[in-house]
Amino acid sequence: MLPLSVAVVSCREPIATSPESPARFNLASAGFTGEVIVNDEEWIDRTIDEAPVEVPAHAIQTLALAPEPSIRVGVIYAELGALSIRLGGRDDGDTYELRGSTASGPVLATGLTGEAIATIVGSGSTAEIRLTLPRETGATITSSDPVVLTSASGFVRLRRSTTDPSIYRGTAEVRFNAARTRLVGVNELPIEQYLYGVVPRELGPIAFPLVEAQQAQAVAARTFARRRMQFCGASRCGHGYHVIPTTSDQVYGGFTAEHSLSTAAVRETRGIVGTYEGGLIEGLYSSTSGGWTANSEDVFLNALAYLRGVPDHERGEALAHVPSLAVFQRYANPTNLRNHANGDFEADWSIYHRWYVDWTVEEMRQVAGRAQLPSGVSFIDPGQVYAINAVSRSSSGRVFELHIVTEQRGTLVARKDAVRTALRYVTYAPGGAMVLNSLRSTLVYVEPVTDPRTKAIVGWEAWGGGWGHGVGMSQTGAVGMAEKGQTYGEILGHYYQGVVLERRWE
Repeated sequence: MLPLSVAVVSCREPIATSPESPARFNLASAGFTGEVIVNDEEWIDRTIDEAPVEVPAHAIQTLALAPEPSIRVGVIYAELGALSIRLGGRDDGDTYELRGSTASGPVLATGLTGEAIATIVGSGSTAEIRLTLPRETGATITSSDPVVLTSASGFVRLRRSTTDPSIYRGTAEVRFNAARTRLVGVNELPIEQYLYGVVPRELGPIAFPLVEAQQAQAVAARTFARRRMQFCGASRCGHGYHVIPTTSDQVYGGFTAEHSLSTAAVRETRGIVGTYEGGLIEGLYSSTSGGWTANSEDVFLNALAYLRGVPDHERGEALAHVPSLAVFQRYANPTNLRNHANGDFEADWSIYHRWYVDWTVEEMRQVAGRAQLPSGVSFIDPGQVYAINAVSRSSSGRVFELHIVTEQRGTLVARKDAVRTALRYVTYAPGGAMVLNSLRSTLVYVEPVTDPRTKAIVGWEAWGGGWGHGVGMSQTGAVGMAEKGQTYGEILGHYYQGVVLERRWE
């Protein structure tokens, strides 16, 4: 999920548009020859697109008041390609032991302090994990099975370098990835303690201190995590964990990230999850809806009855209120809109409720040249970009199908959330490199900028709203609802239609 905190990176500053002054779009018209960096968000939803059949309601009901489950977090996940992992107790004075396979497996070493370093010896089916124990022992041990560290303090370190200050509750585990070619690091801990490290990273308590919003975030995050444990595919459980600590699942910072306000929100809602017809819901959420959330099928594959698009304001649910191009052009502003008069829940809290970006002709050539590439290819010159057309839109106003018409690559077609990586926006790094960033959302309107005399296209500009996929709860919308006096139950009931909140464990 997309985290919200006080520190956010702004879109490019808007430049006042004028049909008589297109000169600003002539920048880099001769062709950009510097470094180009692609910087896409990590969000990839697995469960909605790849989940097995829904667990029957009668099977779910047996989970009521069950013991609190533990979750396995791939803090060093397979895609990082780690060849070496450091693990230890909370600090160099914290004693710990190492066991094989599980926390109750055979003891490999005990009474250790400092950090052990795990590496790989051998390859393929004969590969083993070699652990170089702290200096005072001078010993090494090897294991073909996972190695689990349990400390006296109940806190652990699990990192790739000594510059990582992260500390986690629970146990630390080093194991092979599915192919036995790289190492992964797994932090296993009770799910409620996991949430202590998720909620402050997903909805920053300093910037967003409203208690009911924090509690809504806790329930959504708990539901999301528990369902990921229930539907765990090869991309996660194949490597030995349920979730990873990034926006691909939920941002998790461990004990280091905890904050008293967020922890209180987790404790006040302990065990509470969202259910629909007895089954756990997909507790999806994103930063900012832009005015209207999306139906699940507008972004992902499956139509889920409780994930229906709803307005992020108090002006009624008529589709006439769905943001249009005229609305964005009238209110476009990449800074915070404080618009109590319109009754928008999120406008007071998110600088991305409304945003604006633009591209020069050369910048758009770079964008189109990096859209929908074959594996191993970094750029295909599209020549001139003739048109960018939103062929169809969903009921929430989001682009459902986008066509980028080019001179040399033909028409590039992107659908649903893939629009965000087909139409990246441009920033520049301090050293001058061009950075292509995934579009904030698909709630966007793109228009050409033309020379008033020749009518030639000299650039492109877009007005949009929101940040993220837009399905489920708007995090800044939840904050706005809390500010207006809504409870966490009312917030969740607004964004997840017909959902029942149930306490599933003590």
